[in-house]
Amino acid sequence: MKQLGIAEAARAARGRLIPYLLAVTALSFFGLGCSSGRPEAAPGPESVATRQERVQGLNEMRDARFRHSATLLADGTVLVAGGASTFDPNKIGLGTDALASAELYLSSYAGFVSVPDMAVARWAHTATLLRDGTVLIAGGFDKDGNALAATELYDPDAQQFKRGPDLAAARGLHTATLLADGRVLIMGGASDDTFGSAVDAGEVYDPVTATLTTLDHQGATVPSAAV
Repeated sequence: MKQLGIAEAARAARGRLIPYLLAVTALSFFGLGCSSGRPEAAPGPESVATRQERVQGLNEMRDARFRHSATLLADGTVLVAGGASTFDPNKIGLGTDALASAELYLSSYAGFVSVPDMAVARWAHTATLLRDGTVLIAGGFDKDGNALAATELYDPDAQQFKRGPDLAAARGLHTATLLADGRVLIMGGASDDTFGSAVDAGEVYDPVTATLTTLDHQGATVPSAAV
């Protein structure tokens, strides 16, 4: 057998080693083989910066607003309605105008789409999701700071508002609570945006009869309005 010199042996070894290294590199690059056998570490929690970047990517609302309502609907969309677009820091109620506009937030779209306006521009109102999926909009203040008695109902299927019965007492910054039987209890509030006069009367909205009834001081209800 022919004996190889040192130089020839080195060249032969390189010839066998280089193809092997190329094969290993290719397997590693494409994620094949060469596993350590240990499970990969789970990704860490999302950082605050990453979360902020994701949130800032949302489309903006059509109208800038505050003292508005935002109601989660049965289909997962959010109804944003009314509010005031400007404010006076020297004014107790802050609002100096009122918006009738409304829009829907769509999570699949990551943004807002407009829907027809409310019948009445208002801010500091309430918006209560009823059992049938409609939303009761009640009271609030107009652009001059006067309390409103007007109510309206938002139909998510038609994506429209329609007028409802008037409250017995005009009010804003009140509460509206969905009761176990599906009715809505409306309480308190102010008769104007200076908060100089509080409203002590309570009312109950019945979605079955589409009527409002007032509460007397003993808690009994007295019919007040109907559609």
